Amino acid sequence: MPTKFTIQQNDITSVPSDLLLLKHAKGFHGGDLLVANELMVAGICSEKEISPQPDNFVIVETNQVIAPTRVLFVGTPHLRDFSYAQIYHFAARAIENQASNHGWTLMNTDGRR
Repeated sequence: MPTKFTIQQNDITSVPSDLLLLKHAKGFHGGDLLVANELMVAGICSEKEISPQPDNFVIVETNQVIAPTRVLFVGTPHLRDFSYAQIYHFAARAIENQASNHGWTLMNTDGRR
C-alpha cells in the first residue's frame, strides 16, 4: 500500500493519530515544547525521560492527555545545526524504524523548524 501524506494546519495536540513524531533538538522548541509541557504537567513523564540525544529516540504513551496515542521524540542536533539533510534523515528514520515495525497507520508531525 502506498504511503499517503497530507498537510494540515492545526493544533498538533488535537489531531488524532497513532503516533506524533517530534524532534528534541537539545531542548524543546515550538510544537515539541507545547506537547512536552502537556505531558509533563499531566505527570506522564519528566523532561529527562523525553530528552533523547541525537539519533536516539523515546516513545511515550499519551494516556489521552493529547489526541495522538503516542509521541515519538527523536533526538536531533541543535536547531542551528539541523540541516535539510538531517531533517530528511530524521523523518526517514522515524518512519522506517517506528511506523513500519509497529503497524501504525497514521502519523503526524510538527512542520515548523
